Amino acid sequence: MEELQRTANRGSISTGLYEIDNSLLVEADDSDSIQKSFSSAGNRKTWTLSFWFKRTELGASMRLFEAWDGSSVGTSGLFDANDQFLLDLNSGSNYFTSTAKFRDTAAWYHFVIRVDTTSGTASERARVYVNGEELEGSWNSNIG
Repeated sequence: MEELQRTANRGSISTGLYEIDNSLLVEADDSDSIQKSFSSAGNRKTWTLSFWFKRTELGASMRLFEAWDGSSVGTSGLFDANDQFLLDLNSGSNYFTSTAKFRDTAAWYHFVIRVDTTSGTASERARVYVNGEELEGSWNSNIG
């Protein structure tokens, strides 16, 4: 079980003083990830995902989550070997790469991912926030 400290560490929350109930330790060496299989594709046009995450190791590709309809991965989030966050919205054809590098293994990060591919404004279609600030990065294509 992980522990959390109330003091901030460069915009994140560092470990130390109290335990976090129902926390999960995921390590890249064990190919761990959180997965959810849905019985149908559902609405992949508008959704929000919020979670807390703490890095356990650096310089390794590590999948944080994936959601799929049983036949193909639709959405996934991961850290790459450069410690950058990648959000893949369509099995490799629409993905976001952060300019920020996540290298603090003592910090907890709060991610919020908001997707609305029905928006008429391309820049509003998908946004990633970390610790309350929008994550800067680039998309490999237009989301829509």
